[in-house]
Amino acid sequence: MLNRLVKLNFRDYKVMGHPIGLKHATWYARGQLNFNMCFVVAKESTIDCMYEPLVQKFAEYLADLEMECGSLHTPENRSQLLAIMSKVFTDLNTCGECVLPVTELTTLYLKLCPSYRGVEPPKVNLYMVPMFNRATQLTPAVIDKMDVLSQKISPVL
Repeated sequence: MLNRLVKLNFRDYKVMGHPIGLKHATWYARGQLNFNMCFVVAKESTIDCMYEPLVQKFAEYLADLEMECGSLHTPENRSQLLAIMSKVFTDLNTCGECVLPVTELTTLYLKLCPSYRGVEPPKVNLYMVPMFNRATQLTPAVIDKMDVLSQKISPVL
């Protein structure tokens, strides 16, 4: 069950976690440290899929912090973890994103993005084609800035 999203319903809540197992023979008494940072949302919530990538990303950030400075297994660094969790919780609930410098080398970037899973894209008809809304000179510099489809069809237009 390590290194994959785990989601379960418990009473009135959905609990989402991403358990991580780190191996290091000298750092940990049993040779491995297992941890799991969970996000909890209401059971009726339909936006829980927005949190799934954040759960995974946050777990990976914590694994990086542990490997970088031992922030999970050393008691003096572990106190910082509560402040990190509190800040992430507050910022995600108030503004939908969190930017948190944790160490000199690591900054935590999390943002809630709307999920388009299960939403059908709009129907594209045969007469719908991309077109320029103003005249433009098709120089190589302009074409390089276009997306791939526009680059391919612009010489034909």
